[in-house]
Amino acid sequence: MTDDIYQNYTTESKEESDDRQSLYEDYRENVATSQTTGINQEPQSTGLPQGRKRRSYHYCTGYFNQSYQPQKLQVNRTPDKNSPKIIIALSHQKTKTNLIPIGSRRYRLAAVGLGLLCVLLLTATTVLWIQFNHLTAERDQLQTSYTNLTAERDQLQTSNTNLTAERDQLQTSNTNLTAERDQLQKERDQLTKVLLELRWKYFRSSLYYITTEKKSWTESRQDCQKRKADLVIINSGEEQEFISKEFGNAEAWIGLNDSKTEGVWKWVDGSALTTGFWWTGEPNDYEGNEDCGVTGYKGATSGPSTWADFPCHHPVFGICERISK
Repeated sequence: MTDDIYQNYTTESKEESDDRQSLYEDYRENVATSQTTGINQEPQSTGLPQGRKRRSYHYCTGYFNQSYQPQKLQVNRTPDKNSPKIIIALSHQKTKTNLIPIGSRRYRLAAVGLGLLCVLLLTATTVLWIQFNHLTAERDQLQTSYTNLTAERDQLQTSNTNLTAERDQLQTSNTNLTAERDQLQKERDQLTKVLLELRWKYFRSSLYYITTEKKSWTESRQDCQKRKADLVIINSGEEQEFISKEFGNAEAWIGLNDSKTEGVWKWVDGSALTTGFWWTGEPNDYEGNEDCGVTGYKGATSGPSTWADFPCHHPVFGICERISK
């Protein structure tokens, strides 16, 4: 049996094999001695160093049975003297700790590693799936936003096209109006030149003319009417300033009188006087015979207020006004 055990463990290094062979020879020698003397003996030294022998012995006993601890060898003789036999009993005591074979440990480690790898793979797959769902939702949201922005862009392009067309139309209209304005400006300049030659003055859509002969209020009005005009009607301070500036050096009739009712001054169109520019102390109806109004009174020393009442037959110039239509 010992030979069988020895033959089963031959896969070790040369040094371990030599140690095991030495220990085995000591064991056989001990058995032979026990047969002749009948005394149990421990294996003898093989001449190896003490540390080597001790290590080899335990190494060998450990290999004889990895699950058990070997005890002392018991050698007994049989009572039969004619055929002495040696019964070698090798008692074993089961240890509390069972050693795991190296191959089985490797398989377990490989199984544990494979299990961990599967867990990691499952976790990574779950994380990637969640990320994929999030990315899909974001992609759909971005696609919707892109569609909305595309629609808005198309709408803005349409609006821009319409506005561009309107702008071009307005530019064309502006060009035409500018040309018309320039034409009218040219015609106005030409007309102003003609009017100046005819002694007409232009102010706020009206033409003004002062007669060249001194006549009564009635005769001066008739001269204006011959020119398709009438004696001037002054409605604002700006108009009075214009007349004072252009015709202020001469006393001249204006279209104002109180011939029908004393003190009730009216214009030639029948409208009542609302704003007057009388000089100080005027109108005074001197000697009860002053019923017609003049501007440019020589007694007025300053300012636009130069009106006074004169006798209607008194000869002075007349200021005519033609309203442009």
